[in-house]
Amino acid sequence: MRNAVKKLISRNGSVFVTLAISLPCIGGSVVIALIDIWLFGHDPVPLIYLAFITPALIAPPITYVLVLLVEELDQAEQTILEREERLSKESADREWMKAAFQESEKRFRNLIEGSIQGILIHRDHKPLFVNHTWAEIHGYTPEEILAMESVVSLVVPHDQDRVVWYNYSRLRGGEAPVAY
Repeated sequence: MRNAVKKLISRNGSVFVTLAISLPCIGGSVVIALIDIWLFGHDPVPLIYLAFITPALIAPPITYVLVLLVEELDQAEQTILEREERLSKESADREWMKAAFQESEKRFRNLIEGSIQGILIHRDHKPLFVNHTWAEIHGYTPEEILAMESVVSLVVPHDQDRVVWYNYSRLRGGEAPVAY
């Protein structure tokens, strides 16, 4: 119905729509007036006059409301289309970022795993990541090291306090030697 009203208004203007609404109303009012005259014998002049005036008074506000509703629906439809387009673009961007992240992670993991340098990442001495080289240097598998509660026990006993202090100092922004 919205498209039909929209086509009528765009093709013919709101005056035509007012007439299109008024004529059926006038026809219906005339029929009611004639029935009233025939059944109840009322004076025909005021009834016929009302039959023509009432629709003429009602049709313009109805047309105005229809025009406003059609415009409001068009704006809502445009807003929905814009949001759908934005969501679609965001979804595509998200998929692209996810793929880029996975590719970057794969390259990083290959670099770390393929390194001849032993690499261990920990938080509060609890191992989070260890490459095969580091595990082999210490005579363990990566899974065994990751299962440990602390890697401090892998440091020779007389250096454990010093290594823990260096770690603490680095976390607080202090100085600690990079080689020891």
